Amino acid sequence: MSLHYNTVDRSPVTGSVAMWVVISTLLAAGWTKLADSDGATYSAVGAAVSSGAVGGGGLANNNAWVRLRAPTGTREITIQRGTIGHFYWRIKYSKGAGFVGGSPAAAQTPSATDEVIIWGSGTDAAPGYVNIWGTDNSYRLQVWADDATPYGFGAVSWTNGSGNTNNGVLIYEPVTGLPVEGDNDPFVWHVGNGSTTQGSSGSISNQGGSGNTSGCRAWFKPGLVGESFVLLSGCTLNTVTNNVVAPGQIGTNAVNGKDEEIPIPFIRPSGLGGVTGYKGMSTLISWSGSPRATGDRLSSGGGTNNRLVYNQITVPWDGTAVTI
Repeated sequence: MSLHYNTVDRSPVTGSVAMWVVISTLLAAGWTKLADSDGATYSAVGAAVSSGAVGGGGLANNNAWVRLRAPTGTREITIQRGTIGHFYWRIKYSKGAGFVGGSPAAAQTPSATDEVIIWGSGTDAAPGYVNIWGTDNSYRLQVWADDATPYGFGAVSWTNGSGNTNNGVLIYEPVTGLPVEGDNDPFVWHVGNGSTTQGSSGSISNQGGSGNTSGCRAWFKPGLVGESFVLLSGCTLNTVTNNVVAPGQIGTNAVNGKDEEIPIPFIRPSGLGGVTGYKGMSTLISWSGSPRATGDRLSSGGGTNNRLVYNQITVPWDGTAVTI
């Protein structure tokens, strides 16, 4: 496993630049841009968008979009910019069929028979967009992408100077310890914006939020009869008296004195109805065992400063100094 990070534009001037940073990091980790549009010119081979700028070749134009495929050769996403500023977006996900249908055009993304809308609303012909990033030039952005199977990635942001995490997150989290062999989509999506404090137990454990506010979602029974893309919880660890111990109340390791990091179990409780059960344990993000400040760096697994605190979770990091 080799993780790729954004080494530039950690303070993006616009949301379009921020999203291009996410896309560029994915490309560096082996994803392929199969098709795109700069809002005026559609390319069936992904040659229309090459920056986060305004104008020809830029993502910062109304309805501009990209279609990306993971190195697995199956899973795909489309990311489309909205028409109100740089921070409104629509994101779709295909777990296997690919975006090979529909009527792709300058202002319209292709479709997939198994697509789900991760962020936004509407149809390809009449897309609805939702803000994900904060006010332009007001936040820090940290992005990571794994270039080895199963190719997870994520992006987190916080307000310049304060570490306030009421900002956008976009996380595609691989899970392990699957309860049934053959779960062919072992991932959890966590996407949110400034309407909720991100990176918190409140956002990650939220069972009632929609995909456009907070909470996590995943496929249950993918590829089987009754498959559903539903909300689930990233569960905290509590005592029998319901005192939370993770995140934030475990302290340091008794042997080496380092902060503990606890993988997050993802579960859809039976009380929610429909398809329910255990999805798996997180592999790239973790609960922080001690109360830390956003931007703090931790050393884990023999690495040095290779984990970044983001509110109540930790995420992968390249070890460099962090600007709050």
